[in-house]
Amino acid sequence: MKTENVIVEKSKAFALRIIKMYQYLTSEKNEYILSKQVLKSGTSIMKEIIKNEIIEREEKELRCRYDRDWTY
Repeated sequence: MKTENVIVEKSKAFALRIIKMYQYLTSEKNEYILSKQVLKSGTSIMKEIIKNEIIEREEKELRCRYDRDWTY
């Protein structure tokens, strides 16, 4: 099993807690404006991590294709 980065693990746990808090605020307290901003801010770190992982994966695939095209 692959060990993940501590930052990724903590960011994921934090984002999940923020999502649960958002669900609680909207369903139990009928608070929509502040809860939406908390959701957006609280999940932005994980969003950036995922975006960077996708970019890294695509760059790796491009490098593999480039290397494969230039080897004889």
